[in-house]
Amino acid sequence: MTWRGPARRPRRVVPPDCDPRFTRLHGWLHMTSSGWYLHVDDVLAEPNRVALLSEDACWYLSYLDWERRRPRRWQGRAWRSWRKEEWALAAEQERIVRAALAVHTLRPQSSP
Repeated sequence: MTWRGPARRPRRVVPPDCDPRFTRLHGWLHMTSSGWYLHVDDVLAEPNRVALLSEDACWYLSYLDWERRRPRRWQGRAWRSWRKEEWALAAEQERIVRAALAVHTLRPQSSP
């Protein structure tokens, strides 16, 4: 069975924030896919939040790998395949963000 993607075309992948300054305070974890923060005590209290953080870490590693393999525009077939991977990453990012919004202890990303 091949994956055909979501019913609607997802948005593009949003690059993660590379400098989460807020996490320098003790007890906060940064979710790269959404840019939100979770408190360590809240994560340890709920096993599903640990799973959410591990999915976020897997997504981030997949994003870094995908970004590193960017082909040149003139490589048509490779470029189209790479763009399909972007749609899959965007769908996964959207799913993680929706799951993260259900967590009541999220803190928004600080503005620089």
